[in-house]
Amino acid sequence: MSQAYLSVEEDCLELIYTRRSVRRFELRTIPEELVDKILEAGARAPSPHNTQPWSFVVVSGTSKRKLGDSLRDSYLEELRKNGDPDAEVKARRAWKRTVNAPLLILLSLDRRLLKPRSPGRKMFEEWIMGIQSLAAAAENMLLAAHFLGLAGCWRAAPLFCQDRVRKVLRLDEDIEPQILLEIGYPESSQLPRRKKRWDELSLWKR
Repeated sequence: MSQAYLSVEEDCLELIYTRRSVRRFELRTIPEELVDKILEAGARAPSPHNTQPWSFVVVSGTSKRKLGDSLRDSYLEELRKNGDPDAEVKARRAWKRTVNAPLLILLSLDRRLLKPRSPGRKMFEEWIMGIQSLAAAAENMLLAAHFLGLAGCWRAAPLFCQDRVRKVLRLDEDIEPQILLEIGYPESSQLPRRKKRWDELSLWKR
């Protein structure tokens, strides 16, 4: 095995091992060419039958504020329904994260692109595989951001208020909002959370 191959392998593993979720960012604009690279990384993810059933929306300007307001209102309603005494504080904190993130990317599933390839296969399984491929696209984007000196955080907030997100961003009814990525240049003061070791999570069956 060549030294060059070993270097690429080590760099790839180092990228995966050092990526972590970051929720606070510097107030710096991300160059458009870097955004394009992140989106391209998402588009390279595996998908069922190569259907690529994705919709990526870069949210900025007034749309970012509208999306933040919508997610806040939905979260606040849920917290109040559950009797959370800190509902307003938590909702306000989540809103600030959304509107202050330098880059927001909404990842949605496009149901129109789901195509069963055999008569016995149900649409439900195709839907599940589509969501799994969307998760792979999100991880690709987070790894690309990390490689480019950025950082990000995966939020599932759109999943709980899909109708509101569709309305705010004027998306088709066949689009299912699933994941919101917050990306930016990380503040240096944040400490990584502990991750379980692989041997705490894995089993060998021989």
